[in-house]
Amino acid sequence: TIAVRPISMDDLITLKDHINYILELKQKYRINMLLGEISSQTPNEVALIMLRRCYTEDLGEFLREYLPAYATRYLFELDDTLRTFIENEAASCGGGIDSSRLKILITAFRSPTSKLDCLLQ
Repeated sequence: TIAVRPISMDDLITLKDHINYILELKQKYRINMLLGEISSQTPNEVALIMLRRCYTEDLGEFLREYLPAYATRYLFELDDTLRTFIENEAASCGGGIDSSRLKILITAFRSPTSKLDCLLQ
């Protein structure tokens, strides 16, 4: 048999706070790992690394916040970088891509003049 002691509301609140703290640390760790990985790369390589990590690790919010500004700062075309990422992803997966993740990724950066509109149709 397993004995389970009753948990008070205070204990639940404390447990919730600990869980939230752990989740925050996890997010900070993921971002720090990403920043460490990109420190010695070219701007285009950095953008591709960011796309790859956000595609596989659900760092979409980080990507939406920083990649467009990064592309503007280093003067490269975001659509071309997305296209390169998609081509690389397709090549590495034998032509198969997770379409729902890809659509989320493309939609996050879509502009009215996006060259990638054809991929969403």
